[in-house]
Amino acid sequence: MAHISSQSPLLSNVSSVNTASKYLCRPATLGDIPIMAEHATAAYWGSSINDYIVPRAHLHRSHLVRSFRENIRRRFVKLRVLSIVAFLAADPTVVVAYAQFERLGNDRAGFQYGRDRGVWLKCWLKLLSCWFSVLDAGSNYLWPDLATDFAHREEFERWGTEDDKRYWSRYPNRWHANSVVVSPDFQGQGIGKLLMKEVLERAQRERVVVGLSASPHGEKLYRKIGFEMLGDFFKRPELDAGGGGIMIWYPEGWTEQS
Repeated sequence: MAHISSQSPLLSNVSSVNTASKYLCRPATLGDIPIMAEHATAAYWGSSINDYIVPRAHLHRSHLVRSFRENIRRRFVKLRVLSIVAFLAADPTVVVAYAQFERLGNDRAGFQYGRDRGVWLKCWLKLLSCWFSVLDAGSNYLWPDLATDFAHREEFERWGTEDDKRYWSRYPNRWHANSVVVSPDFQGQGIGKLLMKEVLERAQRERVVVGLSASPHGEKLYRKIGFEMLGDFFKRPELDAGGGGIMIWYPEGWTEQS
């Protein structure tokens, strides 16, 4: 199970969790990753971004699932990434959503987060990273990804790099929400807000901002919990209907010098 610092406001402090809630959160484990990938596949299915990057997903769905699984694993083994899942309180084996947050920057709190995870975990994550790199390279060589348009994926990654330059150079010290995914079967029940609570409480304590890229549907949730729009994406796929964008959350009392 992933290590959570003793300073965690939500996951390691039982008193901070409403145990009567229908859903609870915990650190993600390696065993959760397959269902996390399935949830991502279902949540992004039919979106303009998904159709642009993986236009043949309807013919090769398992290849899309594999791609999500590889991306989730790559983040999972990064030292400064916090991976959490939401599950049914009545049945902890039923994972309904997940989020992956990354602590960026070289400020004291960011450095301490990495340090608190411990030497043994650092070594373990490094070994896992090497193993997954070999595993993914081998599987993609033997069973090439037929769902993805790699030229479009590279182009989309370039757009993301431009967004980083445009919006995030002013905020090097921050928490960044790489993924917040709720199974379509469980959306609209406050689970996304529950996942975000963890990172917002950490960011408030550390006096740093939280950044993310929001879909049109996600924008509604993020505005409700205090996010503001920084600006539009550098570029969108041709058939994108608009909405969403680059969003930021400021902790109470935050200033540029925080």
